[in-house]
Amino acid sequence: MMFFKQMLLVFLIQQMAAGIFRLIAGVCRTMIISNTADMPLQAAHDIGESLQEKLETLPDIEQPFSSS
Repeated sequence: MMFFKQMLLVFLIQQMAAGIFRLIAGVCRTMIISNTADMPLQAAHDIGESLQEKLETLPDIEQPFSSS
């Protein structure tokens, strides 16, 4: 009987850990865009800016931003 209680406890802990992982992944989404050594800075800036403008049109995006 003790074995089944321990297995149930392990299963519930695993379910809780998976749920917390999914919550953190859903809340803390980060996208990083970097340029290569041969890409001009202006081209990388233009790509980031156009992506930011497209992300702003999505309903689930609250505040996209870019930094140089």
